[in-house]
Amino acid sequence: QLPKLLRQEKGRGLQNASGALASALRWATGVLVPANAEDFRRSSLRLMECSPTSQGMRLLFLSFSIGAVLAAQGDELHMTFAGSGLRYWAVILQSGDCFKILYDVDGISSLQEALSRQHKLRSDGWLTRKDLAMWLGALDTLAFGLSEDELEDALLTVFLFGFWASKMLTPQVRIKRFEGQSRSSQVQAALVEDVPCEALGKLLQTLTEEAQK
Repeated sequence: QLPKLLRQEKGRGLQNASGALASALRWATGVLVPANAEDFRRSSLRLMECSPTSQGMRLLFLSFSIGAVLAAQGDELHMTFAGSGLRYWAVILQSGDCFKILYDVDGISSLQEALSRQHKLRSDGWLTRKDLAMWLGALDTLAFGLSEDELEDALLTVFLFGFWASKMLTPQVRIKRFEGQSRSSQVQAALVEDVPCEALGKLLQTLTEEAQK
């Protein structure tokens, strides 16, 4: 249903394909990842171990709460722990043996910016399994790590992946009210397989063009 949903989102005045896709994927993640979904580690391992398929694309929908709220303030990125925090989303798209990490966080990184950084990191815009393993490991640390030093690096890797390959000024991370032993994070996942390539092919081409701007 993504192509139909994307047409609806474009019709609401969103200016580019990445903005429409972010809105559509946010909705799809909420539908596909129920509150009782399995822990993301099992689905992530299944994705990492799957051989490339000619049957179509795989999409791993992730919904996660890290017990904190993120906010950009000047050249600083603040991570404030309070209750369950906000819920964030990400979608990993696999095509063959290549990957894209799709996410959009208000005030931190738009989907277009995320894809632009990935394009600067890899000239064709597609990430490797090693890249994906780095991101998934950072997400695990961000959600369940018990030290502030671990969280600082993980936060930048998860929400600004590929920043080291771009010319952007790396923000300073400020962590507030962190109590490692009382964390209440959740990361849940839903893996969708055999998504027809034609369903997203034209969109991915448009996203690539936007990322190169």
